[in-house]
Amino acid sequence: MMLGRCFDAVSTLFGHCFQALLEGDEGRFGEFKSISQGLQKGSVGGKEYHRAFAQVFGRGAEAHRLFKELVVLLPVKAKQDMLRPFCN
Repeated sequence: MMLGRCFDAVSTLFGHCFQALLEGDEGRFGEFKSISQGLQKGSVGGKEYHRAFAQVFGRGAEAHRLFKELVVLLPVKAKQDMLRPFCN
């Protein structure tokens, strides 16, 4: 149970970081949530996810840092492995 609460707290914190990077643009945040759901369901591959992430958040240092942290925190190792090549 404790692990679940920690994961929820981290997810909330990441949501705030992503929204700050987007300067409160709910439309772009919705795009991010949609592409993330596709990744979770398996309908979006690693390359497509990374491309969409960069379109939404840009290619700046802060976006790159958040992407790398997001990959590390994914609960499914196969998804981490799929996205890790884009962390360079």
